Amino acid sequence: MLTTSFLPGEILSDLPYPKTILGSVGLVGLQLATCVSGLGFTPSDSLIRPAIFPIIGASLYTLGQTCTEVMPRLLLSNLIGGVACGWLTQYIVSGLILKENIESTPVKGEKKPGFMQRFMFGLNKVNSQRNVGSAYEIVPPFSSKDPAYVPSRRAFLMWVGAKALGAYILLDVMTSGEADVSKTPILFAADKVFLFSRLGDVTLEELKLRASVSIGHWIGSYLVLQLFHSSLAFGTVALGFYEPKSWPPLFNSFSTVWSLRQYWGKFYHQLMRPKLTTLSNFFINNLLHLPKSTPHERIFHRYASLLGVFFFSGLCHVAMDIWGVIPLLESGALEFFCAQAGGIMLEDGVSSFYLRLRGVHKNKDRKPSVWQRVLGAMWVASWLIWTTPMWIYPGMRRPVTGPKGELLPFSLVKIATGMFGR
Repeated sequence: MLTTSFLPGEILSDLPYPKTILGSVGLVGLQLATCVSGLGFTPSDSLIRPAIFPIIGASLYTLGQTCTEVMPRLLLSNLIGGVACGWLTQYIVSGLILKENIESTPVKGEKKPGFMQRFMFGLNKVNSQRNVGSAYEIVPPFSSKDPAYVPSRRAFLMWVGAKALGAYILLDVMTSGEADVSKTPILFAADKVFLFSRLGDVTLEELKLRASVSIGHWIGSYLVLQLFHSSLAFGTVALGFYEPKSWPPLFNSFSTVWSLRQYWGKFYHQLMRPKLTTLSNFFINNLLHLPKSTPHERIFHRYASLLGVFFFSGLCHVAMDIWGVIPLLESGALEFFCAQAGGIMLEDGVSSFYLRLRGVHKNKDRKPSVWQRVLGAMWVASWLIWTTPMWIYPGMRRPVTGPKGELLPFSLVKIATGMFGR
């Protein structure tokens, strides 16, 4: 019997073109064009905005079904997935919740915005990850000594070029060795995620492995994001599409890491923060209508909003896990990110108790002493070592081998070894 599916994702996935690299690129273009058109060429309250949302979702769904299969590198597929998921989330925030429109920001000298103004408005909005250039930008400065400093075009290109090359070399060194994946299902089994429930069975070797892979994950993530960000910055500024001021640093200084709140709110990239904060506030205020009249209600509201941000971040990363090689029921991304909110609540409570014990009022502008920053950095490292396996062990149990699993397109280390190691 012939059956027909009316689900947009299934209809698109039945077509032949998405099963190729060209088809995947086409789906990326379809999603981007739909997002840009919806944001730049429709009024704020237009029914077209929610009407085209299924097209965006269906193209993302279909892309997720095929991209990992057809792309030559898993990392490339994951990067595409991250960008595409970011576009979808940004469309929800800018187009459906905030209902941003070019008419609210009129173009100087024009009564009515033209095609290019509308196109650039939509393109900039869908790629507005950190609100750069607005009053709400969440970015570290180019210089901590002079926050207003912006490098010249030449200095900027040299700076981001050096960062991209440095990140590439360090990633090459980290991944140049031959890994034995035969024992990964045992070493990173599901029961290895938990520590306190089996303290008597935990060995020193297991703790060393847990610490090394957790820290290695964050170093690797830092380098991959730096490589991707710096390469895009170099290319777009070199070609004249953007000015250096549009590409502020992705990460803050390591010296800012003395608490989980500082790690996630100051040091780590803030690419998702504006949109996740908007989603959380919309859910807390517009759907749940949580009150905040009394001091206790305001405290509860503040931490509910915090949990909402990490909850939605967890959902985004669950989608990324499914996009890759991790089944839905094995993904620990949601648990990991919600645990970060719990860690911030815990440290806020301990910090408040410590200040009360000393009879000192909280001062946001006061920088902790050296010993407090060192102790805080150790706390952050310990917390991440404890919680990170929730997220990364499922993927480590399913390693992708061969060329598809290689992080980089070519190895400078292997080339150098071949040239000078003879």
